[in-house]
Amino acid sequence: MPGRFSTTPLRVVAERHQVVGIVNGVPRRAGWLERWGLTPRSANLWIWAQTYQVPVLRLRSGKDPKLVSFLEELRPEALCVANFPHLLPPEVFGRWPTLNLHPSLLPRWRGPYPWFWMYHEQESQGGWTVHRVDAGEDTGPILLQSPYEVPFGSTVGELADLVLEPGGELLVRALDGLGELEERPQPSGDFPRARRPGPRERFVQWREWPVRRVYGYLRGVCPLWVRELELGPFLQPEFTGWDEVSSGLPPGRLGRAEGRRFVACRDGRVFFRTRLA
Repeated sequence: MPGRFSTTPLRVVAERHQVVGIVNGVPRRAGWLERWGLTPRSANLWIWAQTYQVPVLRLRSGKDPKLVSFLEELRPEALCVANFPHLLPPEVFGRWPTLNLHPSLLPRWRGPYPWFWMYHEQESQGGWTVHRVDAGEDTGPILLQSPYEVPFGSTVGELADLVLEPGGELLVRALDGLGELEERPQPSGDFPRARRPGPRERFVQWREWPVRRVYGYLRGVCPLWVRELELGPFLQPEFTGWDEVSSGLPPGRLGRAEGRRFVACRDGRVFFRTRLA
């Protein structure tokens, strides 16, 4: 998809290897993350295709027969996948070595939205995994993994600033070692899947979560993936801080103190300001 989750690894790979073509996977439904990933314009895959002077194919399904025809014409030595929204068929990964860069330490958080759930659970460590693509969703054998820290209070954009470049470098290492690196099967077990959060879903457990967790989650993911507060159709919150001062309001209720807006928690307040969407 367009956006720096694709274009940063693409740029890093292109510094070491020749890029012969780009496949732009278009999601069936565009959510907050996809819209965010479309900016700035310099991150658009079409612009990068012009930069590298290579053809680009736009796909709404990994099963589209145009994909195999496109690859047969290009004759790549390997395929690199980053932030691609569709599963690939055996006609692709069975013919060309195919590596996927996934932003979690697999097998934890397989699926399309690992960062949302990482913030939801307030995990302090994430990681990158490069694995071979197979028929499953992020289930192929692992080639390389690299952990990274998730600073408390960081947004997904701030985290991306810190870790996307190292993720691209890990993909290059796997590409350089293709055929020599040990491929480790992923362990079996019941691991959490990073499903897509619904735009109208509410995830904060206001009467159960401590204020620190509420702030870390809201600061990290809103409004990219969800809207937890009812602020009106054209307003978006930016969460600016928290304290452990009781407001006297029920958890989840909006209030104002000393000129600042807040949402009440069971043991404190999370402060925010609003801007036009």
